[in-house]
Amino acid sequence: MCGEKARKQLNLISLSDNTVERRINEMADDITQKLVKNIRESPFYALQLDESTDIANLSNLLAFVRYVHNGELQEDFLFCKPLPAQSTAQAIFDILNAFIVSNGIDWSKCVGLSTDGARAMVGHRNGVVARVKTAAPLMSSVHSSLHREALATKKMPTDLRCVLDEAVKIVNFIKTRPLQSRLFRLLCEEMGSDHVQLLLHTEGKSVTAFQVQNKIEATIKKLDSWAGRIRKSNSESFENLSHLLTVEAMSLPTLVKKLIEEHLQGLKSQMRDYFPSPDAQLCLFPLTALRLADVLSAADLCLNLVFPFSKCQPEPVGAC
Repeated sequence: MCGEKARKQLNLISLSDNTVERRINEMADDITQKLVKNIRESPFYALQLDESTDIANLSNLLAFVRYVHNGELQEDFLFCKPLPAQSTAQAIFDILNAFIVSNGIDWSKCVGLSTDGARAMVGHRNGVVARVKTAAPLMSSVHSSLHREALATKKMPTDLRCVLDEAVKIVNFIKTRPLQSRLFRLLCEEMGSDHVQLLLHTEGKSVTAFQVQNKIEATIKKLDSWAGRIRKSNSESFENLSHLLTVEAMSLPTLVKKLIEEHLQGLKSQMRDYFPSPDAQLCLFPLTALRLADVLSAADLCLNLVFPFSKCQPEPVGAC
């Protein structure tokens, strides 16, 4: 194809394993230097972290970065670093901090950090988020929306869950087979789709519940509102479902309506399990409380938790 002269020139190029490795490393270093330069020049940046285990059962820390370049937001893969045997918050932060400091990136420009709900990541006192907050005071943390969605679907009714499970099987079947991925890309391109790739489905500001009580109550009211709308066959709150019903020119089946309503009520019950109503009667000392005065409302309990020494401890049993 190249001709005899070109073939001889190619044969002169050294292709030992060491040479190939060195050139790969040089290309990787060049990409890293360009990315770090863009991050330094950006007025701010945000990070996303995830601790993942590969097929060799090795734990790795993945980091992604979002920054401003030429007036536009850019997203790039920052690094993948191996984690020690114990994937503690300190170990994760040490790896992240070492990369940031060694590359001369300013921590003060970090304005966002997205993680999953793992304790090592979002621990109130010693999690990665709390440690990053000390280095980047302007940073605000965000719980990954995909992780929240995964948590919300764990207790979904079987009749609704089976649809999601089938979709996951289809996605994994396509994504784990190169030929199927290529065929899927061609299909998407023929249909004029904006997206041609699938994601592989896999199963990582410190506040208290009382400080965000209004948001908690608002979420519970939303669940009630959505359930009420579904009860009235109003699916406008669910964009995909509403679009499907419009395209198919059909109404919401009674069975599906009932299942969706039950799922929403189940989510509401789970919320109440974690966050009791402020009007609920709680007992601070259930083993020693003998008087009605020892039973407090959740709102009073909030004050007692915030100011633990402002209220007297209950008297011992013999004092009554």
